[in-house]
Amino acid sequence: MSGNKIIQKVDLKKTITKGSQAVRLSAATVTEHWARPEFAVQASKDGFTKAVENAEKPLPNGTKEIAMREADHTSDNDKRDHYSGVCYDEKGNPLGTEHFPRK
Repeated sequence: MSGNKIIQKVDLKKTITKGSQAVRLSAATVTEHWARPEFAVQASKDGFTKAVENAEKPLPNGTKEIAMREADHTSDNDKRDHYSGVCYDEKGNPLGTEHFPRK
Protein backbone atom coordinates (compact mmCIF):
# COMPACT_ATOMS: atom_id res chain seq x y z
CA MET A 1 0.00 0.00 0.00
CA SER A 2 1.14 3.54 -0.66
CA GLY A 3 3.07 5.34 2.06
CA ASN A 4 0.37 8.00 2.38
CA LYS A 5 -1.64 6.51 5.27
CA ILE A 6 -5.21 7.74 5.85
CA ILE A 7 -5.51 9.24 9.32
CA GLN A 8 -9.06 10.61 9.20
CA LYS A 9 -11.97 9.96 6.85
CA VAL A 10 -15.64 10.81 6.44
CA ASP A 11 -18.49 8.49 5.54
CA LEU A 12 -19.95 9.35 2.12
CA LYS A 13 -23.28 7.83 3.24
CA LYS A 14 -23.25 5.57 0.21
CA THR A 15 -23.22 1.77 0.04
CA ILE A 16 -22.82 -0.04 -3.25
CA THR A 17 -22.85 -3.69 -4.25
CA LYS A 18 -19.82 -5.16 -6.00
CA GLY A 19 -20.44 -8.78 -6.92
CA SER A 20 -22.02 -10.15 -3.76
CA GLN A 21 -20.27 -7.65 -1.45
CA ALA A 22 -21.98 -4.64 0.11
CA VAL A 23 -19.30 -1.96 0.29
CA ARG A 24 -19.49 1.36 2.17
CA LEU A 25 -17.77 4.38 0.60
CA SER A 26 -15.79 7.00 2.50
CA ALA A 27 -13.16 9.62 1.73
CA ALA A 28 -9.92 10.66 3.37
CA THR A 29 -9.86 14.13 4.88
CA VAL A 30 -6.42 13.82 6.52
CA THR A 31 -3.46 11.65 5.48
CA GLU A 32 0.18 11.61 6.50
CA HIS A 33 0.88 14.15 3.73
CA TRP A 34 -2.15 16.42 3.36
CA ALA A 35 -5.60 17.55 4.55
CA ARG A 36 -8.68 17.81 2.29
CA PRO A 37 -11.57 20.13 3.13
CA GLU A 38 -15.08 18.70 3.31
CA PHE A 39 -16.23 20.67 0.23
CA ALA A 40 -13.52 18.93 -1.86
CA VAL A 41 -14.78 15.54 -0.69
CA GLN A 42 -18.31 16.43 -1.74
CA ALA A 43 -17.07 17.67 -5.15
CA SER A 44 -15.47 14.24 -5.83
CA LYS A 45 -18.18 12.05 -4.28
CA ASP A 46 -20.27 11.36 -7.41
CA GLY A 47 -17.27 10.70 -9.67
CA PHE A 48 -15.67 8.37 -7.13
CA THR A 49 -18.94 6.49 -6.63
CA LYS A 50 -19.42 6.01 -10.37
CA ALA A 51 -15.79 4.90 -10.85
CA VAL A 52 -16.09 2.27 -8.10
CA GLU A 53 -19.44 1.05 -9.42
CA ASN A 54 -18.05 0.71 -12.97
CA ALA A 55 -14.68 -0.84 -12.05
CA GLU A 56 -14.21 -4.25 -13.62
CA LYS A 57 -11.36 -5.49 -11.42
CA PRO A 58 -12.60 -7.55 -8.46
CA LEU A 59 -12.10 -6.05 -5.00
CA PRO A 60 -9.82 -7.75 -2.48
CA ASN A 61 -11.66 -10.52 -0.62
CA GLY A 62 -13.37 -9.25 2.50
CA THR A 63 -13.64 -5.60 1.37
CA LYS A 64 -16.35 -3.83 3.39
CA GLU A 65 -15.24 -0.21 2.87
CA ILE A 66 -13.37 1.78 0.23
CA ALA A 67 -11.94 5.14 1.25
CA MET A 68 -11.05 7.56 -1.56
CA ARG A 69 -7.50 8.62 -0.81
CA GLU A 70 -6.74 10.46 -4.08
CA ALA A 71 -9.30 12.24 -6.22
CA ASP A 72 -9.26 11.96 -10.02
CA HIS A 73 -5.63 11.99 -11.25
CA THR A 74 -3.01 10.21 -13.35
CA SER A 75 0.29 8.82 -12.11
CA ASP A 76 3.57 7.49 -13.48
CA ASN A 77 2.34 3.95 -12.81
CA ASP A 78 -1.19 4.45 -14.19
CA LYS A 79 -1.73 6.93 -17.02
CA ARG A 80 -5.52 6.52 -16.91
CA ASP A 81 -7.63 9.14 -15.14
CA HIS A 82 -8.44 7.30 -11.92
CA TYR A 83 -9.30 7.57 -8.24
CA SER A 84 -7.15 5.79 -5.66
CA GLY A 85 -9.05 4.03 -2.91
CA VAL A 86 -7.94 2.06 0.12
CA CYS A 87 -9.96 -1.11 0.73
CA TYR A 88 -10.70 -2.08 4.34
CA ASP A 89 -12.08 -5.24 5.91
CA GLU A 90 -14.90 -5.37 8.48
CA LYS A 91 -12.48 -4.62 11.32
CA GLY A 92 -11.02 -1.55 9.59
CA ASN A 93 -7.78 -3.24 8.57
CA PRO A 94 -6.42 -2.02 5.22
CA LEU A 95 -6.40 -4.66 2.48
CA GLY A 96 -4.61 -2.57 -0.15
CA THR A 97 -4.92 0.34 -2.55
CA GLU A 98 -6.91 0.00 -5.77
CA HIS A 99 -7.24 2.28 -8.80
CA PHE A 100 -10.75 3.03 -10.01
CA PRO A 101 -10.64 4.40 -13.59
CA ARG A 102 -12.87 7.28 -14.53
CA LYS A 103 -14.98 6.38 -17.56
